[in-house]
Amino acid sequence: MKLLSILISSLTFILYHRPRHTFTIISLWMPKLLAGALSPIMAVISAAMSVYGFFKRDWGLTGAGAANAALNAYHIRDIGRNRSRELFDNAFGPEWPMLIPPEVKIDFMPQPYQPFLPIPQDVIFQQDLVVGEKFEGGPLLADLWQPKANAYRSGLAILYTHGGAWRYGAKDMMTRPQFKRLAHQGHVILDIDYSISEDTPIQEMVRETKQALLWLKQHADAYGVDPERIVLMGSSAGGQLALLTAYTPGHLAFQPHNISGDESVHGVIAFYPPVDFLQLYRQSIEQYTPHSGKAPDLNPMDWVYYLLLKFLGLAKNPQDITPDRNFFTRLLGGTPQQLPELYQLLSPINHVSPTSPATLTVIGEHDFFRFNTGAHNLHFKLKSLGVPSSLLELPRTDHAFDIVLTQLSPSAQSAIFHYERFLGVLAGRDRE
Repeated sequence: MKLLSILISSLTFILYHRPRHTFTIISLWMPKLLAGALSPIMAVISAAMSVYGFFKRDWGLTGAGAANAALNAYHIRDIGRNRSRELFDNAFGPEWPMLIPPEVKIDFMPQPYQPFLPIPQDVIFQQDLVVGEKFEGGPLLADLWQPKANAYRSGLAILYTHGGAWRYGAKDMMTRPQFKRLAHQGHVILDIDYSISEDTPIQEMVRETKQALLWLKQHADAYGVDPERIVLMGSSAGGQLALLTAYTPGHLAFQPHNISGDESVHGVIAFYPPVDFLQLYRQSIEQYTPHSGKAPDLNPMDWVYYLLLKFLGLAKNPQDITPDRNFFTRLLGGTPQQLPELYQLLSPINHVSPTSPATLTVIGEHDFFRFNTGAHNLHFKLKSLGVPSSLLELPRTDHAFDIVLTQLSPSAQSAIFHYERFLGVLAGRDRE
């Protein structure tokens, strides 16, 4: 019992602790994700342990259980606060709930957190549709989710780009619970498997995303989709691709090969996206570069970071994390001093304009990669140009929170609760 109490106490501490040093950021990332997702279970177990300790006159166990129960309950209550008014009143006006079609609204989550989120199963799932051609040849594949036959269709479609640092990940990556809910509400979801090889420039990833977008518009009638009501959605690197695709319709640098059409979209949702490569490069130099800049002098904490990068395939030798060879210089092919135009071109924040689509950005307060500053800057820039923009920043929440134990996690559920309403508004907004 005491060992369990120590474990829960440790996870609760990790939940509230915001690490500052590279070593703790890396080592506590997964435990922090689990602590946030499991906080409801830890609250219940801790309360039971406190009661047990009371009857056994074990005051240490009683106190620890009560403290852990209170801290986890506070986290759940704080995460589970309904933020929809503060998010959407300024973006769409205080009457935004009236824009949501009743048929969509009926299947919304009633509150931002419930003990176990039900996942509908009565939807259609098609795998490996060919929606274009990849940069290096071969078919561009996608999975498609849609409502069951004869069910209500909202006319809204979502094109999803997965995360994975532009080098990892795949479609159908722990997103099924979310996609099933959205399809049950009447939406269509296209989840694409864009190129992620080391030889694929980010520009080509955007071109492939636009290929899939144009394919979806061309096949809109077959799936009951309004081609004027397509929303891009992505997480992490996929969030950057979604934003860049949404903000660059007709941009010559991102035109798909051998296909053309209207590339505009109705909205975009980005989970913890990188939005400014110049800022990210500077941040990576400040946070992750060995103090000496030379491999032989790497200190133990720098070695931990290097070993993680090597495991992920992002560094092949210690020199890869020096200022001239860090992840972003390898990804883009040079430093900002060498390639200033490319750093600017690939940063979504540089493409924002008064005609940009409505944007929802979702990020954790304790984001592993510190993308928060960029998310705030993007939100403020959109608002200054009159673009409907909402920023949901969840407390004590880390990177990739939305795909970890989705049915239990208060953070994942809060994100679903709020983006369901954002999509509902877009499904009904601007209809004649």
